[in-house]
Amino acid sequence: MIWILPIAGLGKRTLNRGRFKPLIIVSGKPLLQWALHGIRHEIQKEDSLIFITTKAFENEFYVKKAIEGILSKEVIMNKYRVFLAPDTPPGPAASVYTAKDALMTKDPCTVINCDQYIIFDIKRELDEKGGYLPLYFGLSPSSSYAIIEGGRVKRIVEKDPVSHYASSGVYGFGSGEWLLRALEWQLDSGKPLNGEYFVGPAMNYLIDSGGIVYPTTTFAKFDLGNENGIQRFSTLMNETVGV
Repeated sequence: MIWILPIAGLGKRTLNRGRFKPLIIVSGKPLLQWALHGIRHEIQKEDSLIFITTKAFENEFYVKKAIEGILSKEVIMNKYRVFLAPDTPPGPAASVYTAKDALMTKDPCTVINCDQYIIFDIKRELDEKGGYLPLYFGLSPSSSYAIIEGGRVKRIVEKDPVSHYASSGVYGFGSGEWLLRALEWQLDSGKPLNGEYFVGPAMNYLIDSGGIVYPTTTFAKFDLGNENGIQRFSTLMNETVGV
């Protein structure tokens, strides 16, 4: 499994806490560390990780060194690579595409939004053009939503609650090659949403190509990409572990 964490966005909703969202401190840890803390027990010895940021963030915040330190603290000893986009990509799908040279593989891939603390059910056994999508009950218009039929994901729609099955911001692909094809299809569509391309709708390419995308369970999810979510998470941490 290749774990892919795009961290190239501008983080406009948390600018009051810092200019580079993955390194803002939440309950004593950088936000990126909380994301890795949630998934560290799912990362197996043979897995690898990919991080995508921008040259500007690397120059200002020494992102590569920060990632090295965070992985060490979480005792994640796996191989990893950091890709630098020349400019801010237009959305998460474009960020992931920056790592296209590493995606030409038959290994399965999971793309995960880093601005959250999440625990979810992973599905490793997939057809190369299949996928999995952790879901939770949602109502917010800021999420992507899945239509489920016969125990399978039939369609994913961004920022439109066509159901109550909200994406948890985790997108599993049966192979890097099919992730790359799906991203290229998404980017070639020329139909960004509010100027951004998102990974969720790219999974429709798998479905349209005959692949099976399975819904899986989200056990816990805290959105750390906005002030309200950070406050709720910090309150919980203070009450339970005294952070």
